[in-house]
Amino acid sequence: MCGNLRSRVLRFVLSGGLAATAVILAGCRTTPPPNLGRGPLTPQEISDIQMGKKAVVLFRLTTTENGTQESLDFQRKVRWRTWRIGGWQRFHYLTDGSKSTPSEWRTPPAANRNDGWRYLVLPPGGYFIEPRPAVAHDNPYPLYHLSVPEGHKIVYAGSFLFTASNGTGLYIPGGVHDDSAAAQAIAKGLVPSVDEVTAAIATPNDLAVAVKPYAGRKLTVMATTNYPMDPTPDVGRKAGVLLAAPVAVTGIALLGLAIWTADTADDDDTVATDYDYDTKNPKTNKTVHHHVSADDDKDGLIVMELLAGGVGFTLIGAAFPIEEVGDLTFGGIVRRTWKPHEAAIRQDIKRFDQAGHLATALPQLLATNGIDPSHPMVAAVSETPTNLVVQVGTCHSGLQPEDFFGWKYMFKTSAYLSVIDPVSHQVIWEHGYLYANLSGSPGQSSYVTVVSSRQKSYSLGAYKGAAGEKLLQQKLEAADRRLSEAMAADLKAAGF
Repeated sequence: MCGNLRSRVLRFVLSGGLAATAVILAGCRTTPPPNLGRGPLTPQEISDIQMGKKAVVLFRLTTTENGTQESLDFQRKVRWRTWRIGGWQRFHYLTDGSKSTPSEWRTPPAANRNDGWRYLVLPPGGYFIEPRPAVAHDNPYPLYHLSVPEGHKIVYAGSFLFTASNGTGLYIPGGVHDDSAAAQAIAKGLVPSVDEVTAAIATPNDLAVAVKPYAGRKLTVMATTNYPMDPTPDVGRKAGVLLAAPVAVTGIALLGLAIWTADTADDDDTVATDYDYDTKNPKTNKTVHHHVSADDDKDGLIVMELLAGGVGFTLIGAAFPIEEVGDLTFGGIVRRTWKPHEAAIRQDIKRFDQAGHLATALPQLLATNGIDPSHPMVAAVSETPTNLVVQVGTCHSGLQPEDFFGWKYMFKTSAYLSVIDPVSHQVIWEHGYLYANLSGSPGQSSYVTVVSSRQKSYSLGAYKGAAGEKLLQQKLEAADRRLSEAMAADLKAAGF
């Protein structure tokens, strides 16, 4: 049984090593937990609040299952994504309830963590918020418009209720509710010498709702900035990968061979049987058993198994620096060669002026709905402006790898549409549109309409020279057509 024990130990060691290697190759990433701190406000925050530079934004998020409120401390955490309205091209989360964002929400001192009361500190202005349970699946959840008024130190944004759907990970949104009386009690002691709470209940980010006060007004469509092309990612990455792949594959194969050999070896003692044969007297024939230990013959095999496993580990470990060297050398050559072609593509995208194309196409698509297509680029700058201003712009245009190694690239671009009040110049509605060759069906998130292009991907070489310029022109025109159609559909659905 000694051999059997040896096989099990060796198999355990090699399997554990292979698993550890797989973890290293895959990368180990953990998501920091939400900030469930109870404050208090820092002296700097208190000073900013007293001076009117910032305000405490108080809100509540609760989840129920079978009519019973769930705990929100650690098992049911709160997400409350927040970002400033205006300048969609600079889109970023101010906070999403995690320590990965610079502004984190906290639990008020007078509240119980499980009750779902949270607050964060924001400057006055307009924001988008997306409240939802942290454990909810990434299905679209309602987006809200939050206005933090100036001159108010504590603002109550509303209470958001979600109902669990039979343990599926889906939560049914219950909208936003005004519970100002409870908010008033929870806010006590939050800001020194401040007891007044101003209700600024968030409103659904619905275009039809946002433009309702402007019924009967026409639109003035204008283009905003086309932001520069994004750098082409992962150029030359495959050079290092191709150089390191044979080394890594060989190492993994040796590990697998060592494990397989240890697992399939015959670890039981074998019994050799001989016959003592007497030709003169067959009755005296007898069987003689010679016991031979398998370990006597397999000591060399153990050494080979360990050697194969050790070499396998070494090769896998060596694949990482080899990949780095390959990326710095051969990959660097590919990137330097691609740089002038990327500069030419950047100029082609800039010259196409996609924002201008969208601003021209939108009035034409909406001409039957009262828009004057002959003045698509006129801004509402008169002394008595009446038209709602629709601004369109683009950002994050460029070539995107279709796979991790950068074998083929697709064209990707993002656009945004902002509806602006002509008098206050405040953004009353804003939405993003993504044109990309995404897997799955096109869909709608809470803040971005995904316009799946179903385009064919090409190697970087196809985008070079005159043929590449023609190919890029075709992709820009296709993106312009699909994006303008998506924008027009939203405007028509709102009554324009």
